[in-house]
Amino acid sequence: MAVSHPDPAIPFGFQVQRIRHLTADQIIEKDGRTYLTVGRHPVLLPPRLGALLRELAAQPPPCLMISHGPAAPRWLFPGRVPGQSLDLRSLINQLNRHGISARPARNGALAALASDLPAAILADLLGLHVNTAVRRVTYARSDWAGYLADRAAE
Repeated sequence: MAVSHPDPAIPFGFQVQRIRHLTADQIIEKDGRTYLTVGRHPVLLPPRLGALLRELAAQPPPCLMISHGPAAPRWLFPGRVPGQSLDLRSLINQLNRHGISARPARNGALAALASDLPAAILADLLGLHVNTAVRRVTYARSDWAGYLADRAAE
């Protein structure tokens, strides 16, 4: 199942901690569309966000004085320490410099997803505790009849 969300600021309600650990091999292009593989789930990205992430994934790894070895992941947001992603505070500072406030953007994305997905899928997709997902869905007060009908039609 591919899920799409229009808010590219904090994609799909992921925590910044999780975003900083994204790797180049999680970005997949298929049939002219870009997907971010999150666990077992390919998540369809909005075109502009997909283009930005493809550009990040295509960049060569930074040249460091100390090699991090060929088996190390290719981070989308590489840090200065060999083999490690950008530290959390640095990524948050960069987002803030571009006018992106992580918490409000994440909360907006979670609210939008909670209005579209059942709690079990929301928890699995975002790595949330099921009680947290249920609480988010309850706040959204969604009716799942449309979702269940779509799933039955697949």
